[in-house]
Amino acid sequence: MSERKPTYEELEFRLAEVEEALSLQSAITANMAEGVCLIRARDGTIVYANPTFEKIFGYGPGEITGKHVSIINAPTEKSPEDKVKEIDKIGVWRGEVYNVKKEGTPFWCDASISMFEHPVYGRVQVAVYTDITERKRAEETLQTRQCRTRGEASVMKRRKDD
Repeated sequence: MSERKPTYEELEFRLAEVEEALSLQSAITANMAEGVCLIRARDGTIVYANPTFEKIFGYGPGEITGKHVSIINAPTEKSPEDKVKEIDKIGVWRGEVYNVKKEGTPFWCDASISMFEHPVYGRVQVAVYTDITERKRAEETLQTRQCRTRGEASVMKRRKDD
């Protein structure tokens, strides 16, 4: 027996469901607090960036799409290509990265990067970024204060011992 073919109405209903799901996913991505981008692994090209990603890095709408991922990476001992190969081997990477804004200001981000096979772009990285510059500044301030406090305690102890 052959399967019954869907009616026009059934196809219209299914299409409406798919369009609704895509609309919801698009709204979620566009309104996330984190920056999200999709990078084509074979050449390091940014093929998608949500509005938050563009804002974090100081780019206008659509301006970063088509650019090489190296424009957002602060210089390190590893090349962007080496980083892609490393992440491709392990599949998922999480950590703090030093980035650079469009106008050249370096800043810290917390990043989570996953690799997967995309039907159009091939092997890709989906990267989720959160700007942690303020947290890093607060940690640095706390560390400086702790060092000062230890130094003052050491001086007071020496005075007491004298």
